[in-house]
Amino acid sequence: MIRALFRSLALLAACAATSAPLADARGAGYTPPAKLVVTTDDNYPPFLFRAPDGTLQGIIRDKWALWAKATGVEVEVRGEAWSAAQASVQRGEADVIEALSRTRPREALYEFPQASASIEARIFFHRSITGIIDAPSLRGFQVAAKAGSAEPPMQKPTTSAPPPLSRSRRESGPAEVSVRMAFIALLPPSWWTQPGSPS
Repeated sequence: MIRALFRSLALLAACAATSAPLADARGAGYTPPAKLVVTTDDNYPPFLFRAPDGTLQGIIRDKWALWAKATGVEVEVRGEAWSAAQASVQRGEADVIEALSRTRPREALYEFPQASASIEARIFFHRSITGIIDAPSLRGFQVAAKAGSAEPPMQKPTTSAPPPLSRSRRESGPAEVSVRMAFIALLPPSWWTQPGSPS
């Protein structure tokens, strides 16, 4: 079902890109969906994040607003905890999941389009830790990752994993889990360190 849905979405995206009427995509008998529900991590700036008043902002929201305008298909963009977003798609409560890295285990669950962007991820560690220069030098350290994140590309025997980070990385603190080293995509930390960026 998920594979069939993503094939339909790929067709709809092609129509949006060319401004072609959806009714012509598969002939007169094709009926586009009345609505799509798109979900993703609501704390993944600049792609999707919450403003101080709680409303969703970011590239993903803006992109789907343009897509809906071009196709005439209503789109509801939902933001939730990353692991919860993935569960929503698996339960059939959402049709599309955005900003999902392609991995072999996920290829069994989703049909991926051609990648639109490559996202760099890095190991961030406390300034008190020295000698980290490459993946082998992480041997013996606990490396945290956000719940639901793709597994870091390193050999499993070299590291052990502490409890996953909370749904809001910026709010993660000693009261939740003490983390001195974490595997995180590069863009969100760069965004958080900008003056005036939303938390």
